[in-house]
Amino acid sequence: MFEATLAVFVRHAVHRFCCATAAGLALAIALTLAGAHYLSVGLLAAMVAVAWLNEFKWVAAASTARPIAYGVTLALVLVQGIWFVQMQPYQLARFGTSEWFPKWLGSALPAIVLVAVAVRLLQRWQRPLGDRDAIVTIGVTAAIGAASFAAPGVAAAMIVLILGFANGNRILMAIGVAALLSYLSAYYYQLQTTLLVKAAALGVTGATLLLARWLLARWFLTDREIEVNGT
Repeated sequence: MFEATLAVFVRHAVHRFCCATAAGLALAIALTLAGAHYLSVGLLAAMVAVAWLNEFKWVAAASTARPIAYGVTLALVLVQGIWFVQMQPYQLARFGTSEWFPKWLGSALPAIVLVAVAVRLLQRWQRPLGDRDAIVTIGVTAAIGAASFAAPGVAAAMIVLILGFANGNRILMAIGVAALLSYLSAYYYQLQTTLLVKAAALGVTGATLLLARWLLARWFLTDREIEVNGT
């Protein structure tokens, strides 16, 4: 609460950014010590989504809102990828804390936020949700969210990346790409399998992505759209 108050009332962009990051980390610590460790990522992801989806509505308060949004985004990346995602419930025993928030729900929350972001962006672009392209977009987004159950961090990174792309924010896109690469690398090296199995998994994944790109180009994109996108 102290860091959040400073982020709002002290009029300095760097100070607001640092305080917002500290507030996000402190929130994750508080939830962990309260036995809701797996809630922290989903809650921070929701805060990041709300902040960046409403970026253009808060133009008058941009000097306040934007540094805070960046700070909460960094807190999400750190909480998901570095510290608390590695802390297991049995490690909390020394604090006298037992985990009551279910892990599966904690994994589901970022995926739900990711789908909600996709739906909100479709509404922003005035695309009917019953339209074929919208259905495919939501379906693919849900599949990515489901994949994040096995590879933690994918949904959170995709939220940041998609919001950066939608808002034309290259800094946010860079954060999302860096987070995604970090999470995937960590997942790859933590897999208790042989290099041959890992290589096969990467090969299948790459072939699937190429096939998906071919299907999108053939069924959903016109030749003009492909040419404009430069792909």
